[in-house]
Parts: sequence; structure tokens; C-alpha cells
Amino acid sequence: MVSRKPKWLEYIVQSFSINTFVDELALKAEKDPLQFRLNLIGDDRIEESKSGYHFDS
Repeated sequence: MVSRKPKWLEYIVQSFSINTFVDELALKAEKDPLQFRLNLIGDDRIEESKSGYHFDS
């Protein structure tokens, strides 16, 4: 019988690793970690489609 980690545990470990890495990037850039993340995401955009529906990101 093969023992496997639950999938949700892998997601938690991966999320922790990514967020820790981004915190280290922010520290190296001498920026606030939250503001650093917001800058990575970028500004909000609203896209118009041919149907007239607005796509909000």
C-alpha cells in the first residue's frame, strides 16, 4: 500500500512556499510586501466585448 499526502496539504505547502518567496522578493526590493503583491497584479481593467458585456479583471 502506497502512502500519499492529501492533495489539500500539497496546496497549503505550495501556497506557503510561493508567498514566502514573494515576501523575500519584496524585502530585497525594500518594498512593503502587500504593495509589492498589488504591483504584481497590476491595475484593474475593464474589457468590452462585441456582445456588450463588460469583463472586469
